Amino acid sequence: MVVDEAAFIDEEIWTACLRPALSDRGGKAIFLSTPRGRNWFYHCFERGNDPLNNEWQSWTFPTAANTKIPAEEIAESRRTLPERIFRQEYEAAFLEDGGEVFRNIYGAAIAPHVIAPIPKHRYVMGIDFALYTDFTVCVVIDADEKAMVAMDRFTGTTWALQRERIGNLARKWNVEAILAELNSIGSPNIEALWRDRLPISSFTTTAASKPPLIEGLVSALENVDLMILPDPALLGELGSYVYRNSRAGHTVYEAASGRHDDCVIALALAWKLAATPKLLFGVVDEDSIWIG
Repeated sequence: MVVDEAAFIDEEIWTACLRPALSDRGGKAIFLSTPRGRNWFYHCFERGNDPLNNEWQSWTFPTAANTKIPAEEIAESRRTLPERIFRQEYEAAFLEDGGEVFRNIYGAAIAPHVIAPIPKHRYVMGIDFALYTDFTVCVVIDADEKAMVAMDRFTGTTWALQRERIGNLARKWNVEAILAELNSIGSPNIEALWRDRLPISSFTTTAASKPPLIEGLVSALENVDLMILPDPALLGELGSYVYRNSRAGHTVYEAASGRHDDCVIALALAWKLAATPKLLFGVVDEDSIWIG
């Protein structure tokens, strides 16, 4: 039996389904996987390293051992990926934090409590839209202080009321740019908010565009380039956000099973604007906004 990506399946699948199937003929199993923290796959690996256990054997190889992968590709991944993701995905390291994406969350949760905009400061907003199952979330960042100043999170309200709340928050903080996720429900709301004279533009989430968006936020929090508010919903989403490798070999970032990621996406969109120099975004004309 060959179990591929073993670290990404539930242990019960092995213990309750696969392991019993080997008993009738005394079969063997091979587990292949990149690590995902120190879960049951890690414990299997440790059995193979135990000199007193003759029934298990373990091997580990870094990506660099594969001669078909160019060294410059590995070097580029080391340069652009968060350190622990590179260690886990390219060096086969078993890390205690598993597939979680964000680190130093509480270290970055030190944004001062501000109740009104500071004159001449630049404020930006990120929005993730939802209606019933998820939450619509708006995050405002002071781009000069690199500090989150406000978040509004709500669900189960009409689109008209949602747009009213978004408009009120944007006007309170005098935001000069808003970036909203473009999806089936985001598109008509973005158009309506633009007609209401809000400086809004859209972000299309794809397999190519999402990793840089999330990795930019990962770096900002790890290095405390961005201070965030200690909001329980936000901290909970950041702490449970995970990644996995797709069958095509791409890194996929997503909420853990049963969790939300609306706060994460709104924060990442706001940070994308906050980290963009002022000269690289603005109103081109009355019908469009561009982001360099």
